[in-house]
Amino acid sequence: MSAAVRRPVLLDGGLATSLQPLGLARATPVDDWLHSHPDAVASVHRAFVASGAEVLLAGSFHTLPPHSGWERSLRAAVRLARSAAHPHTQVFASFGPTVAPGACLDPSHTLAAAAVAVHEGIDGLVLETFVDADVARQLTIALRDAHPSLFLATCLCPREDGQLFSGQPTAPALAALLEAGASAVGVNCGFGPHSAVAALRECPETWPLWCKPNSGDLDPHAFADVLAPMLPRLSFVGGCCGATPAHVEALRTRLQGE
Repeated sequence: MSAAVRRPVLLDGGLATSLQPLGLARATPVDDWLHSHPDAVASVHRAFVASGAEVLLAGSFHTLPPHSGWERSLRAAVRLARSAAHPHTQVFASFGPTVAPGACLDPSHTLAAAAVAVHEGIDGLVLETFVDADVARQLTIALRDAHPSLFLATCLCPREDGQLFSGQPTAPALAALLEAGASAVGVNCGFGPHSAVAALRECPETWPLWCKPNSGDLDPHAFADVLAPMLPRLSFVGGCCGATPAHVEALRTRLQGE
């Protein structure tokens, strides 16, 4: 995908939180459901596609070594997302942090998972919900070296005021991620769309920005209203935890209006 996208590519919403009304326990990864409830996982992916999502994130956030059965779960996550996709829908794998902030990083775990995801035919990879910007940068460098042509988005998780949890501004950290080889940079999860807007406000308009905040307990229309002023500057937009297909559809309506 090009960085010069004039209309944001519409991303999906929160997979795990969308499965909770179907019985997934709160604060529980989707890993087990990839095998025990594959139809439910696929149905949520299909609902996001029906709402307008052009990119599906596979339920692969936790499918990393050394978790037991990680490779089987990762393959299942990608295949379930692919089964729900339309011919023009792209499927990205997403991976979260493997170490606590400030801990010594071993990139081999993420590299191993990325190799499996690429073998499964993903269209792109997302590093998301990173609190430690330096860890995100190191993984971005390692993944870019291993997969030079792979689309790679790297996302940080901001605090409520849009700053990093270290207290540093977000924009310089995102600039470092672009220099490290990320195809797109931005924020996800956090404290809702207001924190995402605050985090990205100082970024140059030329940057390929990714914005996927949690719903912040806002209804779909209010969620879209908060993000609306940022839409002309974004390359990718969607939702994270709490964002349902209705939230994605509200964003699609906004984009059609724009």
